[in-house]
Amino acid sequence: LFFSIQFQIILLPFIIFYFGVFIFIYFLFYFFPFWFLFRFSFVFWVFTFFFFFFFFFLFFFFFSFSLYPFFGDTIFFFLFLPFLFFFPILYFFPPFFMFFLPLFFNLILFSFPSILYIYPPFFKTSFVPFLK
Repeated sequence: LFFSIQFQIILLPFIIFYFGVFIFIYFLFYFFPFWFLFRFSFVFWVFTFFFFFFFFFLFFFFFSFSLYPFFGDTIFFFLFLPFLFFFPILYFFPPFFMFFLPLFFNLILFSFPSILYIYPPFFKTSFVPFLK
């Protein structure tokens, strides 16, 4: 099963996704020195952590439909697991959606090099002032 063409086609979106995350982190460390990361607050890193996990589960949700021939109806149980994990974030951290979703859609709509214009002013501002 692992070496079949069908299984490799299923894995291809996940490989592209993680490669894109790797490129994102690489450019983040390339354009900003390592010591610059310690200027951010703990709240910023917590929201960044949930940001990556949210889009990982969102990605898993859409592409897990291609696993239906292998798992049958049990695939709907796997589709339910991301919501089980993400519900506390959705309930307790609404500012997460206000600050990261527009940033994500801006990166998607205006291509990857736009990160050079988005991040410097984004880091200089206090993005969740009422949580600090």
